Amino acid sequence: MSSCQRQLTECLTFVTAHDCRDCYLVYVLTQMPGSTVMVFTRTCESTRLLALMLRKLGMKAIPISSHLSQAKRLGALNKFKAGECNILVCTGLMSRGLDIPQVDLVINYDIPENSKAYKKAQKSAQPAYAMPSIT
Repeated sequence: MSSCQRQLTECLTFVTAHDCRDCYLVYVLTQMPGSTVMVFTRTCESTRLLALMLRKLGMKAIPISSHLSQAKRLGALNKFKAGECNILVCTGLMSRGLDIPQVDLVINYDIPENSKAYKKAQKSAQPAYAMPSIT
């Protein structure tokens, strides 16, 4: 087990009403202003809408999904890594091959379809210190 895996803190929060997930997500993000956050969704459309909602609320969120061209995906990733945007909203499939250092929080907005997708989402962010994870 690597030191990153030993430092991982996980939290499972059940939000019973589907409509309340957005409110709880905004609450969590406002409790950690300026933190780097990766939010994983199940669909490309959810990724787009969630990033749009967060931007409308004044947060620096950017979506990344397979619906974007490779150039736009790389641009979004570079903005996140450079700190221009501190919230990266992406589909679980996009977790493959992502290696992003210094992520403060990983949120599985939608519960992944299988455990492999969940593990990939957790591994895509390589923290230099303890990183909380919320599902």
